[in-house]
Amino acid sequence: MKKSLLIILVALLLLPIINVNAAAPVITETSYSNGRITIKGTGDGEVQIVLFGKDNLPVYMTTVTAENGVFLVTLPSISGLEEGTYNIKTSNYSGEETSTGTVVVTAEPNPPTSDNITLYVVLGTTSLIGIIALSTYVYKISKRKKDNKKS
Repeated sequence: MKKSLLIILVALLLLPIINVNAAAPVITETSYSNGRITIKGTGDGEVQIVLFGKDNLPVYMTTVTAENGVFLVTLPSISGLEEGTYNIKTSNYSGEETSTGTVVVTAEPNPPTSDNITLYVVLGTTSLIGIIALSTYVYKISKRKKDNKKS
């Protein structure tokens, strides 16, 4: 009985020392759309994600919780990202198990706009002709009234 109690006591004392690491989170998919980077992967528990710039310095860092062995995070819009390939590093919460991935940032085309210059030219010309015609009409009426007063 004393030996069993001693083994249990030693096990309880060593339990906090034993470090059970979760498997390294692995990036399975990355995408870039509308100025935002989305990262999907597998892992357990808390997953740290670091996005590195072209100069290999950290640009953005976040932590996400994996649920049912899967994590998914969409980073907010990060200003200053240029076209190119960016490295992403993931690790478990203690930072011991790491993996890397990449995301390709591409220039997004501006949304198409309609070219209304023809419409503006037509409206401007029509307005100018209307102003000239109205001015001529008012001038002729005022001239007739002056001529009628003289007679």
